[in-house]
Amino acid sequence: MTASTLRIFGWVGLAGAMLVGTGEFFIQFSPAGGYELPGYPYFAHIPFARITWAHFLSTLAAPLYLPGYVFLGHLMSRSDGLDTVGWTFALTGMYAFVVGNAWLGGRGLLAAVVQFSDPSSRADTLAAMASLNEPLVNVLRIAIVILSVIWVARTVSGRGHLPQWMAVFNPALLLAVVFALYAVAPVVGTWLLPTAMNVTHVTIFALCLRFHRPRAATAC
Repeated sequence: MTASTLRIFGWVGLAGAMLVGTGEFFIQFSPAGGYELPGYPYFAHIPFARITWAHFLSTLAAPLYLPGYVFLGHLMSRSDGLDTVGWTFALTGMYAFVVGNAWLGGRGLLAAVVQFSDPSSRADTLAAMASLNEPLVNVLRIAIVILSVIWVARTVSGRGHLPQWMAVFNPALLLAVVFALYAVAPVVGTWLLPTAMNVTHVTIFALCLRFHRPRAATAC
């Protein structure tokens, strides 16, 4: 893969993060917050027409993450191609976002239940749906931990294609910052949490496109 093609993959990943982030924000954002409350009460305050178009925008744009992770996998590799660690990073990220898109596709369905179902049976219906939906995002979170370990190890060691200071901008830490902002500065965190994973990846793709450094293969 040429350097220019690789950068295109990175820009595609950035576009995917921005489009999915926009869609997920409009599916889930409520000025009152309350995202952590049981029963998804925040969905009751979001116009369903907005949820509808945002659902299609986010789920149809999510596959753009896949070439983005090919780009990131190259940056985790020792050479200008994909080594074993690079492949591991790329495939882990790609798998995680396929599963994550299945989770994302269920958010609109949960919103529909909150807004249109009989209140007397809503709790049982939501509990059943949540048991199918919520475990999927946990797969994505576990993958983020794995990706972050690889990111930090390769970047700190200088074996990847990123400057060593970029180890700070690993996915797990960026995601934790978003959740921390929701807890300690909700005036900011309320706007970021609905699309936390995409805020994280917009930051990552943008920084990697700006600061990655193609170089020749080096020995272990």
